[in-house]
Order: sequence, then C-alpha cells, then structure tokens
Amino acid sequence: LVMPGPTIGLFDFGMVRTIDPETQKLMIDLFVAVVTKDAIRMSRILVAYTEPGHQPDTKRLARDLHELLVFYYDLSAEDLSVETLLETIMDLLATHKLVVPQQLIMLCRAAVMTESIVRTLSPRIYFVIELSPFIKEAIKNRFSLSNVRDELGRLAADGTRAIRALPGALGTFLTNMNDGVLRIESQHRDMERYTHQLRRMTTCLALSVISVSLFLGSVVLVVFAKDGAPGLAMAARIGLIAAAILICATLLKMFRQR
Repeated sequence: LVMPGPTIGLFDFGMVRTIDPETQKLMIDLFVAVVTKDAIRMSRILVAYTEPGHQPDTKRLARDLHELLVFYYDLSAEDLSVETLLETIMDLLATHKLVVPQQLIMLCRAAVMTESIVRTLSPRIYFVIELSPFIKEAIKNRFSLSNVRDELGRLAADGTRAIRALPGALGTFLTNMNDGVLRIESQHRDMERYTHQLRRMTTCLALSVISVSLFLGSVVLVVFAKDGAPGLAMAARIGLIAAAILICATLLKMFRQR
C-alpha cells in the first residue's frame, strides 16, 4: 500500500504475523555475527537448528559462511539484492540440512516482496540502506543495560526454580531405580561387529587345536601300526584324512575373514 509521502504500508493477512522473542534473539545474534564477519559464531548459532538425526559438519558450515560473508561484503548497496542473498542463504541451509523457523521464512518472503515494491517505485532507493538503521537499533536494544538486567533476572529465576525442583526430581529418579522401573543400559558402538569377529576368531582357534591334536594322534597311531596291527593303521589313515580336512577348512575360514 503506497501511502502519502515517502511511506509504504504492508498489509498482513495473517501469514507473517509477529515474531516471538526467541526468533528475535536469533535474528539479532545473526546480525551481530554478520557485522563482525564472525562465521564461526554464525555456525554455532545455526547448528542448533540441524535436522533431527543429522550430524552437522561445523567446520564446513563455518567455511561456507565465511565465503558467503566475504563475497557479499565486497558488494556495494547498489549491487546487493535481498532476494538473491536470501536464495543463497536458503540453499546453504538446505545443503547443511538446517531447519529454519517458519516465522523467519515468512519474514524473508515479506522482505523480498517489500524490496521488489521499493525497486519498482523508485530504483534509486536501496532496500538494504533503508533497513540498516532498524538493524542497528535492534542490536542496540538487544545489548542495552536494561535488557541485560532483565535477562539476568530471568536467568536467576530459572536457576532458582531448577534448584528447587532438583531434590524432588532426584528422589523420583532414585525411587524408580530401586523399584526397577528405570533401567540404565549401555551399548558400545560397533560392539556387535567386534563380538562377531571375536566369535569367528575363537572358532578358527578351536578348529586349529582340534586339527593339530588329531594330526598328532594319527601320527602316533602310524608309529604303533608298524608293529603289524591292521586296525591301528586304518584308524591312523582316517585320522590323518580328517586332520587334513579340518586344516583345509580352518585355512579357508581364515582367508574368508580377510
């Protein structure tokens, strides 16, 4: 809506709505990181919004953010497009599987739409330059003494509630453990694979011991069979054949493990 004077009004039909305090803090922290060119700070902030079950690569994210900051910092306000910048940021977030709050997405869409309207009405007005005073004011209010005092008060109140709730929670925890309701299970990573390897090694070792014992016993029978006992000679041959089969089976199993 174009209003009298150098003013543009933006109608909200219930899609953008308001931004909660948590998202406001997120935006201001990101603004501070952008102003100071602190890609590491940005990566630490954004890692908290990783998709569940995904392990983020913080170093790679910080490197990509640094390249993004360096590229756009060298652009003049005339060449900087909010739409292009937001598209690049969204692609970066999607690459690292970061979930952006829905309110922030709607705000970005509103910013792109507003920039398009401003450029259409007056190409000499640059949206980024007009937006800078509001960002500076938001950062100033975020770190003002009154705001810091209020945050410290809320932190102290939360800490007091947590300390008061600790004895009751600890008592419930111990009661559940004594009643058998709560069990603590420990699972070592890759333990199943190591157990399987140990089982195969034990099997090979047992086959090796049996093969050697059978072979030595058969050799002893061969020595005694020289005295003319036909039964011992037959048993010795069978033992040697069985020992040879077991030895071949053991070697084959060992080569398969490799």
